[in-house]
Amino acid sequence: MLSNNTFLDEGLDFFSDMIDLNSSLEHLDLSKNTLSDLGILPFARSLSNNRSLVTLNLRHNQLGKEGGIALREAVSGHKYLIRVFLEDNAI
Repeated sequence: MLSNNTFLDEGLDFFSDMIDLNSSLEHLDLSKNTLSDLGILPFARSLSNNRSLVTLNLRHNQLGKEGGIALREAVSGHKYLIRVFLEDNAI
C-alpha cells in the first residue's frame, strides 16, 4: 500500500514508467497522495498499456475533469482493470 505518502505529481513519474513495463502488479493504492491532473496524464497513458493491474485506488487526491477524462480513456476497453476508485477528487 502506497497511500498517504505525499508522492505529488513528480513521484507519479516513477509509477508511470513502472506501470507501463510491469506484468505482475495487480493492485495499486495511490490514495491520499496529493496527485493532480498534471501527474495523472502521463500515468493514464502508461496505464492503457498495462495488462496485469486489476485494482487502482486513486481516492482522496486532487484529480480534476481533465484527469478524469484521461483515466476514462485509459481504462475504456481495458480487459484486466476491474476496479478504479476515484472518490473524493474534483472529478
